[in-house]
Amino acid sequence: MRSIKRKIVSIIRIVAIGCIFFSVSTKAIAQKLTLRTQTTELNINEQGYYSSIRVEGIEILQKGTYPVITACFENKLIEPSQVEIKKNQLYIKMKDGDLVVLQYKESPISITFEVVNVSSKYEALLYGPIILNINDLVGDVIGVVQGNGVAFGMQSLNIKTNAGIPQEYAEQVFEKYGYTGKEAVLSVRTTPVAQLAASDIGDGAVLQFSCKRRNQLEYRDIQNLKDVMVVPLKDQDAVIKGSKIAFFGSKAEDALNSISALELEHGLPHPMFNGEWGKTSRASMSSYLISDFEEKDFDFILKKAQIADFKYIYHSEPFLDWGHFNWDPKLASEGDESVRKMVEKAKSQGISVGIHTLSNFLTTNDAYVTPVPSKHLLKQGILELISDLDKEQTDIQIRKSALFSLPMTLNALQINDELITYGTVEEKGDIMMLKNCKRGAFSTSVSSHKKTDKLYKLWDYPYKNLFPDIELQDKFVDRLVEIFNKTGLEQISFDGLEGCVYTGHDEYAMARFVSRFYEGLQHNVLNDGSNLNHYMWHIHTRMNWGEPWGESMRTGQVENRIKNQDYFKRNLFPRMLGWFLIRLADKKFECTTLEDLEWALSESAGFDAGYAMTINTKTLKNHGQIDELLTLIKNWDE
Repeated sequence: MRSIKRKIVSIIRIVAIGCIFFSVSTKAIAQKLTLRTQTTELNINEQGYYSSIRVEGIEILQKGTYPVITACFENKLIEPSQVEIKKNQLYIKMKDGDLVVLQYKESPISITFEVVNVSSKYEALLYGPIILNINDLVGDVIGVVQGNGVAFGMQSLNIKTNAGIPQEYAEQVFEKYGYTGKEAVLSVRTTPVAQLAASDIGDGAVLQFSCKRRNQLEYRDIQNLKDVMVVPLKDQDAVIKGSKIAFFGSKAEDALNSISALELEHGLPHPMFNGEWGKTSRASMSSYLISDFEEKDFDFILKKAQIADFKYIYHSEPFLDWGHFNWDPKLASEGDESVRKMVEKAKSQGISVGIHTLSNFLTTNDAYVTPVPSKHLLKQGILELISDLDKEQTDIQIRKSALFSLPMTLNALQINDELITYGTVEEKGDIMMLKNCKRGAFSTSVSSHKKTDKLYKLWDYPYKNLFPDIELQDKFVDRLVEIFNKTGLEQISFDGLEGCVYTGHDEYAMARFVSRFYEGLQHNVLNDGSNLNHYMWHIHTRMNWGEPWGESMRTGQVENRIKNQDYFKRNLFPRMLGWFLIRLADKKFECTTLEDLEWALSESAGFDAGYAMTINTKTLKNHGQIDELLTLIKNWDE
């Protein structure tokens, strides 16, 4: 009996000593950390929050508590509670007991954090958010904030680390940290605060980045449609591990040069033109000719381009289809080989050739649609058939679905290898009747189908096109890469990049499209688009777009052209004015005059911004003063 008591006492003593040791060791392992570059100092306290951020000795961290990371799980924001440092790694214990491990690295240029371990339960990981006390110039896309003579920035180092906060957690973050921020207003798009790398909050600015887990089937709100099916990724971008971010600081006037150095240090895209980085090269803002030439007109187009001293000519509609990107035979009778020959001829005269695309837009005449549709057409979700479907049926009964709350253009469905379009929808209780259906739409085969077969509702767009899912989207990119590498084309416009967002993978999907293209190229290609996000900033040469068809040159889109210059300035980006149109006279407009063109060119000179001049072949052949107009362009550009 006594021996049992002694054992119990011994156990109690051991437990007590263990508790004391655990308490002491817990206090001992909580550590502060100071990280430095040549100009910047980050201080992190024992709990895993920033206690100070200094650039050139100036404190820029606003008063408050801003975590190094925040985890997102089941509608909760989970913050750090304690930090331990081991061999250049931060072991961050979260308030739910889980652990996040960040590898950190200091260099003269930047400080980096990389996620090397994270609980698989977390839906997303936020970097910060961090609120600064400066906001003289807030680069909302590039993620660089300037004030008090200094600049401080955060940069994503891979495409899965995105600017902003996942939509499911944005309102919680705004409420917790008490900011609303300013949207990024551009003529073609207003980007909400939740998608920005930085935002002006009135008395300062916020920096916000995140990485989302993408390896599970989800249902998300997309384009104002709720509970849309989002297919998971299957590669390394599907998980949070590997997400990587960099911080840098500098004098305000050195901000752009600091980004250049950071790109080179971390192997980010760093396109060069004539031996100079694209973001500082004048070549990035060069004017160019947009036209609709055919193969037989190519010598004529080159001659006209030389009069204006255009270094790039760009075809506005080169393809018969989008997806496989087969050439219009009027432009390229021998396909890729014809284009290669034209590119070589132009190059011999000092001119580069470019083309227009609509990125991931998929035409219904493409082989991914007809005669056998791909299994990877982009789907909104699954509809439930009430009964089997025979070949003749043109009215189809389904269970009620909220997917019909957003009107579509094509009204397309897919079941097995058949595409169907419906006319109208009638609703009775829990049943919907799809009326006046066209079976075997887009020249697919009509078949009978079982009630248990999956009937998918497809995404479309008012251009009367469909979309690929993110897996098929990669094949679109690979075909474009093949075209450019085979032909030597040197310019592309990524129009319609917003179509990538329909996949449900938000800004990531756009960055994936553009970066996959860039990484596959074997030569330098000047590119632009009407959309810009944080990672694409490093790849895009410029942004340039415009549809000046409905107004005269002196009134068309003037406000928008001016508005965009502020966007470019705060994001340290090359300046462009968009497209201008030289036209022949018609019922609504007079032909473009020398005075009209002088006005446009003076606007370009005043803003020190490039432009595109749209002149179709008919106008080049029939405008009585075309050579004088082209000479005017050359003189003003010089």
